[in-house]
Formats: sequence, C-alpha cells, structure tokens
Amino acid sequence: MDKTALIKELAFTTSRSSGAGGQNVNKVSTKVELLFDVENSKILSDEQKQLILDKLKNRINNLGIFRLQADTTRSQLKNKEIAIERFLTLIEKALTPKVARKKTKPSKASKEQRLNKKKNFQKKSLPDDINWTNFELYIKNHQIFINKLKTITFYKYQGTGNDFVMIDNRNHPFDKENIALVQQLCNRKFGIGADGLILIENHDELNFNMIYFNADGSQSFCGNGSRCAVAFAKFLGIIESQAFFLSTDGEHEAWINKDNEVSLKMHDVETIEKGADYYFINTGSPHYIVETNEIDKINIPQKGAEIRYSERFKAEGTNVNFICQESNNTLRIRTYERGVEDETLSCGTGVTAAALSVAHKNNLGASKINVETEGGQLKVAFKRDNNKFIDIWLIGPAEMVFKGEVDV
Repeated sequence: MDKTALIKELAFTTSRSSGAGGQNVNKVSTKVELLFDVENSKILSDEQKQLILDKLKNRINNLGIFRLQADTTRSQLKNKEIAIERFLTLIEKALTPKVARKKTKPSKASKEQRLNKKKNFQKKSLPDDINWTNFELYIKNHQIFINKLKTITFYKYQGTGNDFVMIDNRNHPFDKENIALVQQLCNRKFGIGADGLILIENHDELNFNMIYFNADGSQSFCGNGSRCAVAFAKFLGIIESQAFFLSTDGEHEAWINKDNEVSLKMHDVETIEKGADYYFINTGSPHYIVETNEIDKINIPQKGAEIRYSERFKAEGTNVNFICQESNNTLRIRTYERGVEDETLSCGTGVTAAALSVAHKNNLGASKINVETEGGQLKVAFKRDNNKFIDIWLIGPAEMVFKGEVDV
C-alpha cells in the first residue's frame, strides 16, 4: 500500500471551540475531522476496499466515507498528524490478515521490545505554527514528515493555439529530472494545463538552451515551442531581435519582430519518404502525412492513434497530420501529436513537414506556403536544391497568455 499516495486522497474539516480548563482557564480546542472516500479510492484495490468496509464499518457511513476525529488543544497541524497516524494504523490493521496463535503471557524482555518499537514509531517533532498550504506530507521509516514547497514563477505562452508552460531556469529553480512534476503541471484537469513545458537555461556559447518536454514528460524538438521560447527569451532580456539557441535536435537561428512574429530556421530536409497514400518526413520530429478531402469529418484522436500505435511506429511513435490542399501555396492541417497523445490546435514541425510534402508533390521550387491550423495561420518558406529542401523557415506569432506562480 502506497501510504503517501493514500494520504493525498484524504480530506479534512476543522473547527475551533473554547471551554473551561483547570483553574477556570479557558482552553481552545482545535478539532480536525479526517474524511476518506473508501469506495472511490484510486490507490486501493477492490479487495482492499471490501476489507476496510467490512472491518471498519463502525467508522464508515452509508456513503462509504471513513470518518475520524482528532480533538485536542494542540495546533491544527498537530491534530492532522494525529488523525493521519490513527487512520494509517486502522487501515493497516484492517488490511493485515489475522494469524491464529497461542496466547502467552508476555515476558519482561518482550515488553521492553514493544516499548522500544513504540518509541521508534513516534513522529518527528514539528513546529506548531505552520501554514499548511505551503507544506506536503510524506512518510519514511514509519514516521510522518512535512516537506516545504517551493514557489516557482511560470509564464503561459501560445503559438497558434499550441500552448506551453515557460520557466526561466537559469538559476535552476525547476528540477528537470522530475518528470512526474512536468506531467502534473501540463495536466489540464489537475495542473496548469499545456501541450508541453519549456525551460530556458544558460548556454556557454549560444544565447540560451531550450529544454522541451511533451505533456507526458517525453522530450522532442518542438517548432511552435521554439518560437515561443524565442519570444520568452526576448521578454527576459536575453535577446533583442536575433537568437541562436540549442534545442533537442541541435542549434537553431531565429528572428523576432516588433509584433512578436517569430521566424525560426529549421534544419535542412534531405530524406522524404513517399508511400502510396502518405508522406513521412522528419523535420526535427517525425511526421506521417495523409492528404484528405474530408478533413473536417475525421476523428483525429482515433485515426491519429491508429497510425501512431501501428506496428511500424508503436515503439518510437510518430506525429500524424491530415492535410487538405486548397491551392499550390495554401493548405489546411489537423495534427495528432505524439507525447500529447491527442489533437492539438497547431504543430510547428507538422506544419513544416506538410508544406514540404505539398512542395514535393507539386515539384515546387523556392516558395512560401500558407498553412491554416486549427489555432491560426503559419507560413513555411524554403528553397530547393534538387531533392533537398534548404533554408527552411517556420513563421508565425508567439504570444504570452498569462503569468502565475505554483508551489512544487
């Protein structure tokens, strides 16, 4: 049983009251009530839930809610600790199978052992006056501890609807090894919500180092994320109008104008795979491209996942793009993104790959192709060197949405 995860499922209510103590001195009592929804727990198995419902039924109401109170003159935090310790003891007892054994009178030695064990089980002493919202509980060696949370400033950016949590990590406030935290912050139900998370760090030779995480914690190159990183770097005063930075797939150059339109130079593309009804092009991230005349009718999450998890791609994954060509230099696109595992409003590397597939199909030379995503318009400019595409630029807006703080 994961005790730390179980504690996170607990809810508490508190109340305060005063009454006469010894020698007519009023004492303030802080009552904490612990609540635990047994039937809807995500940590316990069905078998464990049934054991708890059976063995602790006197503490569980008809809605399946376990209730336990701690009512002392100690602080709210102390009473929460007391309630949690009692709760864990009762749950462990309910889940521990009984072993039949012969009753014997305990010896003096066994009494001493039990006393030592009880002392070892006691909680670490904690200060009384603590703002509970700035701390989290964790358990180690049967002891309850608190951990002070760190407040990190973040910025939310978007590039044609492709949205990102941006963090200035030049002084390393964010632990980039903490993948679970990346996933939590990108979660749209329980976190800030984003398609990805971007850290801006110092680089010895370039303007900055961009570290990109998809919403699931995996890493890849992201075109729209890179454009937003350039806009963020300008906001931080790292650059003015031109940037040279390192990303997942290597070094990049970019320009940003006064309207926050960012032009990002992509790497040259030499290899294009053309199938019977698809293109496959790597523009820093892999993209499978399908042309269709019914782009609005396609179930993108379903069809995209079918290709992304097909036998060929299930190990490494691929992004999947559905495009509709409206003219030689204009097309629409909808994208299923690997790492987000859903449709996104825009994907910069996907837009680039789609534009190059159209150029290859129509044998276009130097061109600028307009691409309409679900989140807005991007442009892809390029030159042609026989079958090789060079001097490729992804162009479009990058905007700050809001600034916030989060305790981690």
